[in-house]
Amino acid sequence: MIFVFHVGLNDYNNRKTKIKPPKLEGVKKGVFATRSPHRYNPIGLSMAKLDKVEDRTIYISGIDLI
Repeated sequence: MIFVFHVGLNDYNNRKTKIKPPKLEGVKKGVFATRSPHRYNPIGLSMAKLDKVEDRTIYISGIDLI
């Protein structure tokens, strides 16, 4: 699923390529491998489970979108 990060995207000029997520206890991770707001663009990608399709409605679960 492709989506737009719409929370905390007021700092497009921040050029950090590695950040330290709190859950990794100081280990640096690439900015695109995290949900960091310090991104070069607001595009995000997430996997989702397709539960069912009825007519023109898609039912999904397991997504982690902001």
